[in-house]
This record gives sequence, C-alpha cells and structure tokens, in this order.
Amino acid sequence: MKYRIDDCTIGGVINPTLTLIGWVENKAERIIIKSNNKVINEIVINKIRQRVTTFHYEIPLEKGLNKYEIYFCDVYKKESLVKSITTNKMQRLIHKYESSFKFIKSYRFYNRRLKKKIKNYYRNTIDYKDSEQYTRWLKKHQSFYEVEDYSYNPKISIVMPVYNVPGEYLGYCLDSILNQTYQNFEICIADDCSTNQDTIDTLHRYMNKDSRVKVFFRPKNGHISRATNSALELVTGDYIGLMDNDDKLEKHALNEVVHVLNENPDIDFIYTDEDKVDMEGNRSDPHFKTDFAIDSLYGGNFICHFSVIRKSLIDQIGGFRQGYEGAQDFDLFLRLTEVTNKIYHIPKILYHWRMIPGSTAVGGDGAKNYAADAGKRALEDYFDKKQIKVNIDNFISTNYFVEYLFDKEPEVEILVYNYQNQREILESIKKMTVFENYHMTTLDQNKTIKEINQIIQSIKSDYLIFIDANSEIVSVDWIDILVGYASQKHIGVVGCKVVDDIGLVKASGYHVSLKDNKIYTNGPLHYKDYGYNGRLLIPYDYTLVENKVMAVEKNKFSDLSTNYSLSVALYDLQLKLLARGYNNVMVPQVEIVNYDEDDQNKIELILKQYHDCIAKVNYYNPNFMIEKAYCLEKVGGQ
Repeated sequence: MKYRIDDCTIGGVINPTLTLIGWVENKAERIIIKSNNKVINEIVINKIRQRVTTFHYEIPLEKGLNKYEIYFCDVYKKESLVKSITTNKMQRLIHKYESSFKFIKSYRFYNRRLKKKIKNYYRNTIDYKDSEQYTRWLKKHQSFYEVEDYSYNPKISIVMPVYNVPGEYLGYCLDSILNQTYQNFEICIADDCSTNQDTIDTLHRYMNKDSRVKVFFRPKNGHISRATNSALELVTGDYIGLMDNDDKLEKHALNEVVHVLNENPDIDFIYTDEDKVDMEGNRSDPHFKTDFAIDSLYGGNFICHFSVIRKSLIDQIGGFRQGYEGAQDFDLFLRLTEVTNKIYHIPKILYHWRMIPGSTAVGGDGAKNYAADAGKRALEDYFDKKQIKVNIDNFISTNYFVEYLFDKEPEVEILVYNYQNQREILESIKKMTVFENYHMTTLDQNKTIKEINQIIQSIKSDYLIFIDANSEIVSVDWIDILVGYASQKHIGVVGCKVVDDIGLVKASGYHVSLKDNKIYTNGPLHYKDYGYNGRLLIPYDYTLVENKVMAVEKNKFSDLSTNYSLSVALYDLQLKLLARGYNNVMVPQVEIVNYDEDDQNKIELILKQYHDCIAKVNYYNPNFMIEKAYCLEKVGGQ
C-alpha cells in the first residue's frame, strides 16, 4: 500500500490531539489508531480522488496514554503499520510554545542548509504580516489616477447585504464609499432582518444623509444570497460593485474602475487587488493577484474583492443562487465565465478586508466552515453543466483540487530524456505508478532533435509525457493527473512541482518579464509550503511550466524546434501552444525530485520571438519584485 505522511504530530497539553496529514492509495478503507494494542480511534476514509485520498485530520486522543500506533486498514481488514509515536505532557508543552515562535514554526522541519538558503533569499523583503513594513512600501509605491472629464461616466451600484453588523464598522464602510473621488454611484443595501438596533439606526442615519444610499429592510431573514438579490432589485446603475458590510473601499477605487472602462468600455468584469485592515486601521497581508486565469479560479476564489460586474450579465445568469451561502461570490464568478471572457484585473490595492472576529479575513477555517462545502458544490455544478467528469477534492479551507477523470485509460508514451543508463528513473516510474496503459521510450543525449521528432511522430499514443532522467517520482497518481489536465481542450502543457534533494522547491511555473526578458519562479520554499496565496497548493496557470516533467496531448503536439537543445525546445513547444491560445498549467499535486541543474537562463534564448503572445498572458502581478518572485522589496530605513 503506497502512502506518504507529511505531518504526524501530537499537540495539546491537557487534551492531546493527533495531527495527521498526507495521502494514501484508495486501497485503504480506514485509519486506525491504537495504544497498547487497543483501538482508541477509527476513521473511515472519505475517498475523493480516483487513485489516492488526501487527508488532513485533527484526531482527539485519550488522556494518560504515551504511545500510539497509526495503521491503514484495507477492505480485507489487513492492517499496515504507518507510524509509531510517543508523547508526554512535557513534549506537548514544548511543542505548544515552540509553535508560537514564528521562526521556529516556519523552519522546524528544515535542515540547516535549506534554512540558510531560504533566509538569504528573503533577506531585504517585506514580511506581509508586518504592518509597518507594508505601510512604508505603500507610501513609496502605490499611485492612483486623477479623476478626469471622462466621455463615459457609468453609474456603479455598490450592492451590499447587511445583517447585525456593528454600526461603527458599517459607518466606516459606507463612509469609504461616499468619500470616493468618482461620485457617480449608488449604494444598494438589503438589511436581512437585523435584530441589532445599532445596525438599523446606522442605516437610517445614512439614508437621511445621502439620497444615494438606498435600503430595503427585509421582513424575514433569508441569508446572504437572498439578501444580495434583494439589494440587486434596487440597482439602477450600469455596473454592480460587490462589497461586504464591514470592509473598506480605497477612496480611488471607483475612479480606477471607470478609468479602465473608458479605455475599454467592452469589459464586463473587473477585479482588483486587496489587503486586510485591523481594528485600529493598520494594513497588512496584501493579496496581489494574477490576471484572470480559469484554471487558477478552479482552485478557489482568488478574485474575491473588489469586483465590478456589468449588471446585464448578472441579470442574465439569474443573480445569486440560494444554497451556496458562504461561496455565493465564487459560484457567481464561475457562472459568469460561461457568458463572458472580457475579464480585467487592476493590479492595485483598492479594497480592505476588516479583520474582526468571525470574519474570513481573520481565518476561513473556523469562521465560515460551511463555505468550503458550498464552493465544492458550485464547482461540481459548473463541471456537470459542461459534461466534464471530475472529482473535487476540498483538501484545505476553501481551496480545491479538480481531478479530471476518464472512463478508460488512454494510451500514454513516457519519453525519458537525458538518459544515460539511469535505471533508477525507470524503477521509480514502475514503482510509483498506478496507471497501467503506458509505454516508455528512452532518449539518450546523443540523439538529435530531428531524430527525436521522428521517434515522436511514429508514436501512436494519445498523450506524451517528457521526463528528465535525473528525476524520481513521488506521486503515485502522477500520470492520471497530468493526462487528465492535458486532456482539457484549453490546456497545452501540464507541469508539476519539482523538488531538489534537500526538500526545496526548485521550480514549478515560470513567469516572464517582457521588460528585461527575465524568467522567474517561486523563491526557495520547503516542499510542504503553500507558496504565496496558495501558488504551491492548487493548480495555477503560468507562462511556462518546468520541463523536468511535462505532459501534452499528442494531437496538440507540433515538432520540436531543431534550432535549440532539447531542454530549450521543450520550452519553445510551450510558447508555441501559448501562441495558439492554450494555457500552460502547473499542478502541485504531482511532485518529483530532480537532481539536475536548473536551466532557467536557457529559456531567455527564445523569448523575444514570442513577445506578442507573452504580453497577452500576464500571470505575474507587476507589484512584485522581478529579482525575487512574489516578494516586495523593503523600503530604505527598514
């Protein structure tokens, strides 16, 4: 039985709890925890993915016990010992306080060499949780357009459901809208039968203060989707802006939106970057987003706030759906992608989430745990409508992994390149592959690109997977996942997360700077790290994916360019597909260890000829540093 345990620790001083994270083949039916040969807990595994099941359990344990054994049990009740672990109160106490120290918590799994490499890389970059550092960066770098005498002045209707929000925060929210530099707007509010008199009084006060504040008081509580639809009935504007009732809008937000619409009035859907603001008004934790990428959206609602959408489209799809509360925006956005592709991203912080108890800005897991299930159902509905067979794995919070399914295994050809009699890679493939319908061809370093093209053209398989011979497979369902993604009509090449021999992520997806033709990817991170806003947690669209393992559908394949080495030719293939309108996707659920040298610099040889197609797919936010991916540089004096 194949499995991997990423975390198996016991915490809790008085009430011990086992944290168990990893994956196991679907042969396993249950997880059994024993102490002194006595079963103290048993969990039935909820199988989601086709070949393996991921899990993240917090399992309460009996008090007074010091030694535990964890087993996987199959359908025949055969038990396989996974881990033995001992604990006592003192160890759990140390663990508790160790975990509270950020540095130790972040690096306690890492060896010395890895820690040093990470520490050096992130030197002189901002800690996103540090409000003072971030505020200094904002003062230096953020800029906004001035209000102009626009030829197009659309009315923007801010739609807001309200329920029992403290009047103080509701007032902050409404003031942030009323103080906008662009003033052609209205605020359409539906109070969802609030019982807090402070909320009701605040609404009446603002209605009397400004006629653009329109409120419908619902006679009965209907939850957020019904309330938002009630607010939509008050709308008279051309565009609808979505906002929560305790957050804050940057005063230039509407003007930035209208500036974009004057440059391109055909845009249907605009979204912006955002950050968080605490009770004292301190800002931190910015989310600098990618331009629109459909595969990234499938992993969760990265769009979020601030969103401005053409009213006629919301009317067309029927507004917000009941039964998807907690993920009602995510469900709306998925349905909007079915009726428009005119989606634009403004890479500026124009929205501030207020961090108050119970808000998802503080932490989504405990605050709104129903949201994850609602988002999963929204995705299932979306793919069901498209008649695409999928499994949706909601593995953490409101993050999702879409696994594409096939009724019958297609034929796959694995092309092992840079081969110099490395039997290890061949054994790794055989050992760590549950997919059966595959063949292997080895391509040694002496073969020319012309010879390789001839070999590929003679292959009758449906899919091609290129893998560097200096690699080791880690994920047992790697072929299923890669082929599932490569089978989608809009996807060109599929890549994976590549880890080095010390557990450091060496590559995943690549971004391209047209300014100086530079290539950059995630900075050095431990393989367990989620990456910036989940970049190493869920599939994301990139300009290029790492070529150490990459899959492509045979009928999308074109000849490899004979002008370059094989390594560069594989990247050239990706850019050809990008130019033809395909997406290149990195799927972190597939992981390999690679012992070869990086070849990022070689890619720069081919960038200039693909300038136009690269310019159309900007998946890297321009606020980030070019030298250090997903980082902001510290401002002098920090």
